[in-house]
Amino acid sequence: MDRGEDAQATSDPDSHPAEYFRRAVALRPADAKAQGSLAYAEAIRTDNGQPDQTRAALQEAESAATAALALDPNEPNAQLARIILQSSSLDLAGTEDRLRRILGPIPTVSMR
Repeated sequence: MDRGEDAQATSDPDSHPAEYFRRAVALRPADAKAQGSLAYAEAIRTDNGQPDQTRAALQEAESAATAALALDPNEPNAQLARIILQSSSLDLAGTEDRLRRILGPIPTVSMR
């Protein structure tokens, strides 16, 4: 998981974070975070690449997101993957609302 997160943080297209998350899922298929991280990494891949790679990434992202959300309906990586995958059918306000729900309520600060 750490290697996948590091690879994702670098934003280097040659770092292949999905590979690390795929290994994590193979070791722990009931780990919602691993499934969600794989879903997010694959959802990102749907924006770039060849059409055959995009289709495969889309299928794996959807499958991993479904698995993660079945394990934990609040898994943020899987929720974000779903937003990315559905972004073409959402308007800007709908996308923003979904992103805000993932972030949760923003605490208010008392100015006393």
